[in-house]
Amino acid sequence: MSNKIIDEVNRANSWQTIESAPKDGTLVDIYIMSLGERYTDSYYAKDEGVWCWDIDGLEGKRIAFTATPPTHWMPLPKPPEGT
Repeated sequence: MSNKIIDEVNRANSWQTIESAPKDGTLVDIYIMSLGERYTDSYYAKDEGVWCWDIDGLEGKRIAFTATPPTHWMPLPKPPEGT
């Protein structure tokens, strides 16, 4: 495996500063350092200018991180092959 591929895999599997996160509605995992918590499948709500996490099982309900914005993000892992 080439060093370039290894670097790309390591980058995809590591936390990055929130400033580099996509802000187009792409689902990502976020981390809030002050809370020590990770939120999966989060997204940036461009129309509101905040990071959000939908609450499982409650359609239309979500948490908008305004008082405690995330500090880091990472891409979601790829699904298993054959799905």
